[in-house]
Amino acid sequence: MNKNSLWSEIRFMLILSFICALFLGGTRIAIGERAELSDKTIDSIYNILGEKIDHNSIYEQFAKDFKQLNKGRIKIWKNNKKPSILAYEATGSGMWAEITLVFVVDSFKKELLGLRVTEQKETPGVGSKISEEEFYTQFTAMSYQNEVKVDAITGATTSSKAVEKLLNKALTRQLSLKKEN
Repeated sequence: MNKNSLWSEIRFMLILSFICALFLGGTRIAIGERAELSDKTIDSIYNILGEKIDHNSIYEQFAKDFKQLNKGRIKIWKNNKKPSILAYEATGSGMWAEITLVFVVDSFKKELLGLRVTEQKETPGVGSKISEEEFYTQFTAMSYQNEVKVDAITGATTSSKAVEKLLNKALTRQLSLKKEN
């Protein structure tokens, strides 16, 4: 292989990489917040609030009802109609893989309105019980002060404690946002 051929191949790869980066960046800009928001998250938030939503306009309705306060691994949205209502999506480590949970709080009453696990890859039949209604019931109308204590599921203690840790980390993030503003 001669030197000119090698440089031609390198140049081609650099140009191709640049074009792909531009395409991905443009796609991200065009999609906007939707890239960070899933149907499962929106559906879970409205489910916890006991509100029905038209799935044909789910993103538009959510954008009308909520304003995003925080991005990243802990996302927080404030309800535009009831400012004390905050919706969270938090992602963190479980026993085997990451867990993503969605929960809603009334920050004025310091009350957890409900919680749903939207993504998990815990052990089927054991750790995966954190995705079941039986586990969720403990979070309905749960008061909290500085932190939340979770009743662990027998056989899924590590997964239950991971939910507890993630929940408390997210609530702490909201408190630090209040101090910043």
